[in-house]
Amino acid sequence: VSTQSTWELSQLRAVLLVSLVGYSFDEPQRAIEFFNTVLENRTRLGEEASLCVEADIAVMNVRLGVTEEARVQLDAIEEKVQAQGTDEAVVFSKVYKAMAEYRKCVGPPSDFYKVSLMYLAYTPADELPVDEKYALATDMALAALTGEGVYNFGEVIATPVLAVLQGSPNQYLYDLVIALNQGNIDVFNSVVDSNKESYFAQDVLKNCHDQVQQKVVLLSLMNVVFELPSHERTISFTTIANVSRVPLEQVDWILMRAMSLGLIKGSINEVDQNVNVTWVQPRVLNTVEMSTISTQLGDWVERVKGTLVSVEEQTLELYV
Repeated sequence: VSTQSTWELSQLRAVLLVSLVGYSFDEPQRAIEFFNTVLENRTRLGEEASLCVEADIAVMNVRLGVTEEARVQLDAIEEKVQAQGTDEAVVFSKVYKAMAEYRKCVGPPSDFYKVSLMYLAYTPADELPVDEKYALATDMALAALTGEGVYNFGEVIATPVLAVLQGSPNQYLYDLVIALNQGNIDVFNSVVDSNKESYFAQDVLKNCHDQVQQKVVLLSLMNVVFELPSHERTISFTTIANVSRVPLEQVDWILMRAMSLGLIKGSINEVDQNVNVTWVQPRVLNTVEMSTISTQLGDWVERVKGTLVSVEEQTLELYV
C-alpha cells in the first residue's frame, strides 16, 4: 500500500471521528460551525475526506430546515464525486445518507426509497446504531408501501435492516411489505384490520391508503404472472378477479393500468376474456421465488430436449 493511500485512509478514519463529534451537538447550527472549522484544513484533509464533511453539513442543513441550500450542496457533492471517480465506500455512504435525509424531508417517497437502498449498499448494517436502524427500517417500509412506481420490494427485504421491525411496535409495517411483495391481498387486509389504529396513525398511510390498496392489487397480478411458465401465460379474467379480489368488470382496468405502468406487457382479448402476458417487470427474488424459477428452467430444458429429439427423428425420416 502506497504512502499516499495510507494517508488518505487515515484521513477518512479521522473524518468518521469528526462526524461523531459533530453529530453529538444538540443544535445543527453548532455542528455546521464545527464542520466548517474542520474544512478550513481542506488541503490537509484531502478531497475524499472533505466530501464526507460536506455531506455532514448538508445533513445538518436539512435538519435546520434549510433544504434549498442542502440541495445545492448535494448537487455540488455529486459533481465532485463523479469528477474524482472515488471508490471509497465511506464517501458514498456519507453522500447517500445526506441524500436520504434530504429526500425524507422533501420527498418523494420513491426517491427516498432508492437513495436509502444505495446508502445501505455502502454501509454495513451492523455498524449502524440500533435506533438509527429502527428509524430507517420504518421510513423505508413506509416509502416502499406508498412510493409511486415502487413495485420491487426484494432489495429492501434482503437487507438486514428491515428485519429490525420484527417483534417491535412497527411489526405490522414489516408484515405489510412482505404481503405486498407476495401480492397477497388477504394477508394485506388482515394486517391492516388487525392494526387499524397504528396504520391510520401514520399520516402517509392514511392519505395514501387507496393507492396502497391499488398497489397490492397490481402486485397480485404480477405475482400470478411470475408464477406461471412463460409459455403458459394466457390468463383468464376470472383467475385474475379471484386472485386480486376484484369484480370481474374491473379486471380490464387492472390490466390496462399494469401495462401503462410498465409492470407487464401483452395483449388483452376482450372476446375470450383473457390476457396473454409476454413480459413481467424483473424483480429481486427470494429463496422461494428462486426455487420457482429453477423449476421453470428445468421444465424449459425438458421441453427443449423433447423438441430436439423430435427434430432428430424427423430428420432421420427424411433420409430413409
